[in-house]
Amino acid sequence: MELLVMELLKEELLVMELLVMELFVMELLKEELFVMELLKEELLVMELFEMELLKEELFVMELFVMELLKEELFVMDLFVMELFVMELLKEELLVMELFVMELLKEELFVMELFVME
Repeated sequence: MELLVMELLKEELLVMELLVMELFVMELLKEELFVMELLKEELLVMELFEMELLKEELFVMELFVMELLKEELFVMDLFVMELFVMELLKEELLVMELFVMELLKEELFVMELFVME
């Protein structure tokens, strides 16, 4: 009988050891889950930081492109203004030529009249 009780106690002890080991494993798993959760949060923070850096880099690139476009537009404006001024000068020159020709014709006419008299 005593042997039977001892055997039962041994089995109960084994079961308790298994339960303790199971609890220990569960505790380890909980800690692993906690670590995984921390890693997930860290990854999320890193992603947000990278996104913020990319947004800033994109903003800087947009500013640079806008600046280049403004400079290009300014150059184009200058070119258009130059063309406009050249066109105005050509027209003015043409008007002056016409005016001089008209004056010369009148002078020639007056000289012809004078010569004829």
